[in-house]
Amino acid sequence: MWLGRPQQPQETLQDLPRQEDNMGPQDPRDARDKGMVDGQNIVFSGEGYQEPGLEPGDITLVLAEKERDIFKRSSNDLIMQMRVEMVEALCGFQKVITTLDNRSLVINSRPGEVTKHGDVKCILNEGMPQYRNPFEKGRLTIQFMVMIPDNAEVCMLVELNPEQKRFYHNVYNEDEPGLCQSRVQCATQRAVPLCAVETKIKRLCRLRLQS
Repeated sequence: MWLGRPQQPQETLQDLPRQEDNMGPQDPRDARDKGMVDGQNIVFSGEGYQEPGLEPGDITLVLAEKERDIFKRSSNDLIMQMRVEMVEALCGFQKVITTLDNRSLVINSRPGEVTKHGDVKCILNEGMPQYRNPFEKGRLTIQFMVMIPDNAEVCMLVELNPEQKRFYHNVYNEDEPGLCQSRVQCATQRAVPLCAVETKIKRLCRLRLQS
């Protein structure tokens, strides 16, 4: 017969409550608020590891913002680049943007407005919501990238001297009434015939060389 003192069973780590058990039905994703930024902390007070005789600690989650292919975030603003063809930059365009919440925004350029490479414009209240004020949103900023054709050559424009200006002014005004008032239009409309102008220029050039 053993007459020693009965020993109490010792608790092991396996017997202690786990932190995921302490969280219960609370889902960390439910604690995310609109407008939170990268690196912001979400703290669950008293939901950390528990040990007998000690106050339970906290669980701290650090948000990591997921990068997008189209949109870049800057504070409460969203930034994106939009590619437009040369004819669209000159004649206008209509494009559709799909937002982060799967809405469709139709972008129209103003009639007669030329879009330059690198132009930046914005749409108000289409950016990220403000933290703890989700009804106020930032801007959606769009930078336009004009796509130049691969076979295009870069040329430098120079000013004509006064004599050259008078010469070419006469080319467009002599014997061709109404031609100088015509304008070169977009590809979607009828272009101005230039064969008569080219013939006139060649004839005047020959006359100047003979003189």
